[in-house]
Amino acid sequence: MREIKFRAKKKTRKKKYQKWVYGNLYTDIEDCFIMYRLENGDIEFESCIKDTIGQFTELYDKNNTPIYEGDIIRATEYLNPGEVELEYQVKYVDEMCKFVFYPLLKNGKYDNNNWNLDVCYYKKENIEVIGNIYDNEVEE
Repeated sequence: MREIKFRAKKKTRKKKYQKWVYGNLYTDIEDCFIMYRLENGDIEFESCIKDTIGQFTELYDKNNTPIYEGDIIRATEYLNPGEVELEYQVKYVDEMCKFVFYPLLKNGKYDNNNWNLDVCYYKKENIEVIGNIYDNEVEE
């Protein structure tokens, strides 16, 4: 069965308190909420920042870290004669109805050789989550 879950930054006045919350996503006209269950079984709702919502891809990296939309991943490719490390942003593309690895800018240019790779392109042991676009500066 699919595991559909989301994460988003908790809405607070001070940025340093904007921590990640994980769970089910609920939205209304003006706000969005992440709902999750506490250890004692109670249900909690946290108001969150809409621009930080990311869906779980149902994939994990080599460290068993869940991969979410908006994550930055480092992928290792083994080419002849050696290995190359590339960095991608995880995006959901509506027109393709799927998550893709979108190449990050390198020296002000896009890496067009690996454009919009399917998230299943790399083996789990060859990818690692190294950040996300909300906590790390990313040029698009």
